[in-house]
Amino acid sequence: MNVFVFGGTITGAEIAAIRLPPEELSDHILVAPEKVPELAPPHVSRRMEPSLRAMAAGNAVYLEDGREQAFGTARA
Repeated sequence: MNVFVFGGTITGAEIAAIRLPPEELSDHILVAPEKVPELAPPHVSRRMEPSLRAMAAGNAVYLEDGREQAFGTARA
């Protein structure tokens, strides 16, 4: 499974214009990062803090099973 986290800002008009493909998604929610553990399963939740931290620093982060890895140490 791949999880991609993208950051940025979104306007009220952009939120109102969101249209979900009904054959794939039934709903969406925008939440503050600290609310993610209450709403997402652990395999998604544990990816958020390192992803948001890296994004704020202008970096990418490599996670394996949602845990940070040094480059070159990933399991095959």
